[in-house]
Amino acid sequence: MFKVYTLGGYSEVGKNMTAVDFGEDIIVFDAGIYLPAVIDIQETNKNPTAKMIKDAGALPDDHLIYEQRDKVRAFLITHAHLDHVGAVQHIANQYPNAVICGTPFTIEVLKALLEDTKTHLKNKLIAINPNSSYMIRGKRTNYQADFVNITHSTIQSTFIALHSSDGIIVYANDYKLDNDPVMGEPPNYEKMKQLAKKGVKLLIVDSLYSGDDRKTHSEKIARAMVEEVMLTIDHKGKGLVITTFSSHIARLKSIVEFSKKLNRKVVFVGRSLSKYVTAAKKIRMCPFEKDIVLVGYSNQVKSKLKQINDARSEYVLVCTGHQGEPGSILDRIVSNELPFQFKPQDSVIFASKIIPVPVNMANRANMEKKLRQRDVRIFNDVHVSVLPDTQVVINDSNGIKLKEIGMIEEDEKKEIKVPAFDPNDLKIKWYNAKVVEHPYNGKIFNIKTKSGRSVSITSGHSLFKLEKDKIISKKGDLLKIGDYLAIPKRFSWYKELDAINALDYINIKNNNITIKEDILYYNKKHLLNINLKLNKDFARLLGYYLAEGSAPRHISFVINKKEDDLLKEIKTSIKECFPYSNIKVIDKGTSYEITFGARILGNLFKSMFGENARTKKIPKFVFSANEEFKLNFVGAYINGDGCIDKGSDHFRIRIKTASEKLASDLLYLFTQLGICAKFDHIQLNKKRFIAGNKKETNETYSYVIRIQNIDYLNALKNYLSDKFKIQIEEKSLKTKFSQQFPPEALPIEKLNFSEIVPKKGTYLWDIINYSDNSVRKKQNISKNLLVSQSESLFGFTSKIINGDLLFDPIKKITVSEYTGPVYDFSVPGAQNFIGGFGGLMLHNSGHGGREDLRDLVNLLKPENVIPSHGGFDKTTPAMELFKELGYKYGKTAHLCQNNSIVQIK
Repeated sequence: MFKVYTLGGYSEVGKNMTAVDFGEDIIVFDAGIYLPAVIDIQETNKNPTAKMIKDAGALPDDHLIYEQRDKVRAFLITHAHLDHVGAVQHIANQYPNAVICGTPFTIEVLKALLEDTKTHLKNKLIAINPNSSYMIRGKRTNYQADFVNITHSTIQSTFIALHSSDGIIVYANDYKLDNDPVMGEPPNYEKMKQLAKKGVKLLIVDSLYSGDDRKTHSEKIARAMVEEVMLTIDHKGKGLVITTFSSHIARLKSIVEFSKKLNRKVVFVGRSLSKYVTAAKKIRMCPFEKDIVLVGYSNQVKSKLKQINDARSEYVLVCTGHQGEPGSILDRIVSNELPFQFKPQDSVIFASKIIPVPVNMANRANMEKKLRQRDVRIFNDVHVSVLPDTQVVINDSNGIKLKEIGMIEEDEKKEIKVPAFDPNDLKIKWYNAKVVEHPYNGKIFNIKTKSGRSVSITSGHSLFKLEKDKIISKKGDLLKIGDYLAIPKRFSWYKELDAINALDYINIKNNNITIKEDILYYNKKHLLNINLKLNKDFARLLGYYLAEGSAPRHISFVINKKEDDLLKEIKTSIKECFPYSNIKVIDKGTSYEITFGARILGNLFKSMFGENARTKKIPKFVFSANEEFKLNFVGAYINGDGCIDKGSDHFRIRIKTASEKLASDLLYLFTQLGICAKFDHIQLNKKRFIAGNKKETNETYSYVIRIQNIDYLNALKNYLSDKFKIQIEEKSLKTKFSQQFPPEALPIEKLNFSEIVPKKGTYLWDIINYSDNSVRKKQNISKNLLVSQSESLFGFTSKIINGDLLFDPIKKITVSEYTGPVYDFSVPGAQNFIGGFGGLMLHNSGHGGREDLRDLVNLLKPENVIPSHGGFDKTTPAMELFKELGYKYGKTAHLCQNNSIVQIK
């Protein structure tokens, strides 16, 4: 049993300090200051004393451990931010028996703080490299402190795992799970797994952004944001000022690199920047030290700023002030206290987000107001998303919709859900989502896959790429031709529609129309039932209309005279669905025209399908119908618009449409049926005469879709006419083995053979054991073969086989420029959605923390959790997440404020 004292950072954002009492020994995690209080003091006193800082409430209240100060054995500091290390100089001397441990960068920053205030500590300072341990000597026992590498907005950040006889305590206060950092190593996931295996008794964890449903973006994405603003906006002849965290060495590195591309000199101005950059130099982690001028003190600052003011187009000025804090370099410039003056159309880039406390938000808003008064261009976070015309899958209470993300209406946004794959089992499920819109100016990466699917994304937006043992997100400018992207194999709505209301698709304004007992009458004549059942006949009729129909006034189908079976089926379907309609069959020479229905029926069909051939689409309710309805629908459509395309090396169904929207809709609909149709190409159609029409057409374009896997063709054949069915059956009899290629097949190079137990004497055995050298040249293997020729599959390979994803290689990447709004979804839990032409899995990139928190808890599997780093407005959302994950309030999940005492058994 042990006690946890929450000394600071549980009632506010800052002055983080936590102590764990083991009876005879106390270990302290972090000792930070409350920055807003310090900033307030510095407005009247630039060099406040320790007493002034304490009286202002800027230091943690350590009275719970002060009376036991002889028992305090160590201060373990996670990283170099002042809200975690800034109070050490004011508190540590009261605990002379305690060593102070931190990473080399953290210790160097602490030394600089001590030098600034001319403070001498009695405590021993010990630098511990990330992923190393230190043994703390207690009265009767020792404690191992693991400094586990984690990513954050400063280098050499860690979380600390403290091993005691009462269990492992993990203190993770400030972190993100960035697998692609600009500097340093990714998080040490292997160590996290080891800790989870041993058993974590308690996790004390950052909850600052737990109310934000997004996952924290990679620093490489943030780098791309800075790059977009610095290199794609015209700054010629103008001043360029950038402000960010002084401790964010990786971000500063990116700023310097892009400044060099602009052929501008880089000047870092301010004591805080000087302090952190100097610390980085001392541990040899400042790769840009020869490329900058570092100006820290007052007289130097004024002299350099005057020089920059007179030649602003030659410099990039990097300074403090991104939080809007009074007294910072940027604040003093805006307040006309320094010899640099903003001119109209100068640029200020805020390259870090605001720490979300009221004083910072008010200060920043006031600073931006002053900058706008000077006609300065302001650039905040540049977000990463997709273009407004990107097709996405959403739902409302009436079913699935395929809609351009920029056209989603306000009413639709209230309770929106999207399909997304669950990272745990790769199954596609439905998740709550929110639409996010941002302005954007920069590069667009247009990605096209082998199957013809495509999407246009900003440079920082990510797609999902298959690697051995995992699926990773990769942003646009890091993708390359040949990468295998995740696409949906199959998905459906979590409900099924069995009927639709015709009034959802037509407006009733005609005085001759009446509705009685769910029947629509025109001049007292029965036209249709309002409640239209989604049965086989309706599916067939709709499919034929999509292929051969139009609605100039009435509803019209034009079919070739040789297709008697289609004529009969269309007439039968009309009689079953609209029994009171008068059906006419008109001989057009080589074709028949079938007409029926009044104008209101024509309006109904045009509303469902679109106005003409170029705007045709699949009615939205089809995507929410049952599978039998969908198969009958696509079967009738193929009967009308498809053909068998066969040659010595191929046998496939080929479909053409003049509508790009319909081509994409078809790919989505076939995906719902577990059929991976391909968009082949755009075909130029020469001038011609359409059957039954004496007028010659203009040149047109058609979107060509193909379905060629024999398994897919067999799944469709019973819904097709005899001319298709007979040929498919003949081909099926001749096909002993269906050779597959991606997306249906998997790339052999991405398989983890340790997760596959092959049957002896099989092709799979040869691949794994290389008993036949020729198999080394094989690049792909079908999933069916993997299953049939293996004794067992497990791990990630099993997830791929049983999941709802395929992997489609990139065929083409082009880059263009774009200025305008871009969009994204926030999808808690899954962090992805389906979108683009034909459907790909898109990553919802952004920043926040709830999903990082979820991931960390799932990785460490602690028995108990305590949220930290904020008041109740920050920690309560974390508690809600813990409840969702199965923790019990007051028993295994503990909500605290400053100076709480929590007893852990």
